[in-house]
Amino acid sequence: MKIITTHLSADFDAEETTIPTGCAIDFADLSTGVPMSWQWTFEGATPSSSTDKNPQSIFYPDEGTYNVTLIVTNSESSDTKVKSGYITVSSDLLPEVYFYADDSITCSNKAVQFYDMSQNCPNHWD
Repeated sequence: MKIITTHLSADFDAEETTIPTGCAIDFADLSTGVPMSWQWTFEGATPSSSTDKNPQSIFYPDEGTYNVTLIVTNSESSDTKVKSGYITVSSDLLPEVYFYADDSITCSNKAVQFYDMSQNCPNHWD
């Protein structure tokens, strides 16, 4: 019987990496192999750590440039990914407005769906 080992390679992405002060962002695990546990460290954030596969609503209250670390583990191995200076928080950033519609030419009585793709944590829409 041949035993197949799966090599772990930790990797991740954030929905945004340059954000305004007081913004919360989501992270996504992009690790390869078969991780069974995740240990995140978010420098300068609240919460400062997580064991979720895809942590949500990580809040950065202060200006600065911050590291993010992910350690993935399974029964055979572990791997660490550190992204130095990965998150930049600035009070000078304003929201960038971007949206699209599912149909640009429509007939009367047909609904058009709009999708908000704005960045930099907008918190008010008019």
